[in-house]
Amino acid sequence: MKTKQLDYRNILGDPMTRAEVMEQIARDKGTNEKFQELTDELKEELIAFCMGNRGLKVTYDPFFKYIFNPSLHNERLAELLSLLIGEEVEIVDVLPNESDRISDSGSLLVMDILVKLKSGAYANVEIQKVGYLFQGERCACYSADLLMRQLTRQREKAKAENRDFKYKSIKKVYTIVLMEKAPSAYWDFPQEYIHHSKQVFNTGLELDLLQEYFMIPLDIFKEMSHNKINKLEAWLYFIGSDSPKDICRVIEAFPEFRKLYNELLMLRYKTKELVNMFDVIKEALRAADEGTVKYMVEEQQKEIAEQRKTIAKQEKTIDEQSEQLAKQDKQLAEQDKQLAEQDGQLAEQNEQLVKQAEQLAHQQKENQRLMKLLQEANIKV
Repeated sequence: MKTKQLDYRNILGDPMTRAEVMEQIARDKGTNEKFQELTDELKEELIAFCMGNRGLKVTYDPFFKYIFNPSLHNERLAELLSLLIGEEVEIVDVLPNESDRISDSGSLLVMDILVKLKSGAYANVEIQKVGYLFQGERCACYSADLLMRQLTRQREKAKAENRDFKYKSIKKVYTIVLMEKAPSAYWDFPQEYIHHSKQVFNTGLELDLLQEYFMIPLDIFKEMSHNKINKLEAWLYFIGSDSPKDICRVIEAFPEFRKLYNELLMLRYKTKELVNMFDVIKEALRAADEGTVKYMVEEQQKEIAEQRKTIAKQEKTIDEQSEQLAKQDKQLAEQDKQLAEQDGQLAEQNEQLVKQAEQLAHQQKENQRLMKLLQEANIKV
């Protein structure tokens, strides 16, 4: 018997008209005022969700933490990390963001959550709206921040317990970055959506250097063809896509995800809470836009500086080539003068040869006349 295909309307709830959604928002003055302050793009996302036409982007911080809040549902984030890291993970603590690097205006950070695993390892899960600012250098610094934080805690713990600190007590740190829009470098690998890195020695020497990285470009993931999705891919679709088609695909493959979608669906009927969440998103995106502008200005300045260097090099090359051409022109002029002088000498030589030829011809003619006279004189004798 053929299984009935899922209809997204059965997942996203009863449909509403745009007018009904707007009426629902307008019932509370404060909620309506916040809604009106949203960007046009966010307004349309909110309306489409409330109408039952689309899901929600779980890449936004409020919705990610609404679903993955480790204090309420640590098993969800634990499963995602287990599938990603490749070993069983249990979350035992959610750590505060003590470092000020998270507030860096240029980070374009949309979501950040830091957890401690049962193994003692730290895992920092982040979502970047635009990944081009999250270079390897920044990623390495974030990872180092986790190591130093763990080092400080372990030293304080050893001191409090009146024992010596040992570096063996420092555990792994995982930096996990999901990007809505991947930088161009990632598109050189259009069939790869998980980039895993850890430090190794070229000799084969094995030392655990503790730092591991997972870079996940969600836009590349969604562009790829997935005939049959696995559990990790289902999580990535859940996080990265609000498309009804993808939502149905996830639930058909793993029906347990329906509960998570239903939790998000309940926000359709909590208008005030939903608009407040979108207001938080608006502020985060505004900071991201400021970071984008700053980044673009810096990149343009770098590009202009590089172009100036290139132009200066080209001008220098042109000057050198012009100087060489001037020398060549001078050499050609001298060669032309020499050739002209040689032509004059050749003309004189030709003239002399002509005269010599005429003299020889005249002498031959005179010799012939004399020979004739001698012959005639011999005959008479």
